[in-house]
Amino acid sequence: MGPLTQIKAWMKTLPGSSKWLFPGQGGRHITERRIRQIVDRAAKKAGIQRAYGHDKNGRPLYAVSPHSLRHAHAVTALDAGVPLNDLQAQLGHSNLEHRKKSYERAKFGLCD
Repeated sequence: MGPLTQIKAWMKTLPGSSKWLFPGQGGRHITERRIRQIVDRAAKKAGIQRAYGHDKNGRPLYAVSPHSLRHAHAVTALDAGVPLNDLQAQLGHSNLEHRKKSYERAKFGLCD
């Protein structure tokens, strides 16, 4: 079953009154904290989670996070040839062109 088919099946399980694809408690949207918990739990279960440091409050910083997944998606999409303006709209950024040029100047190899 492909991702689109899975999403459509998931949507059929949601209450008719839900306006969120991933609702949280009480019909509200899922919180950022809950998303971080889900990603962290899945990464630990897969054996790919590791702490690489700590924030200013002493909390661990993890290698796999919602932000790292977003970044990996963006890099993979650019490498696959997704038009920059489409990716920019999807991610809600206005300065991806600047970032792409920065990578090209650095010869980082992500945007060839």
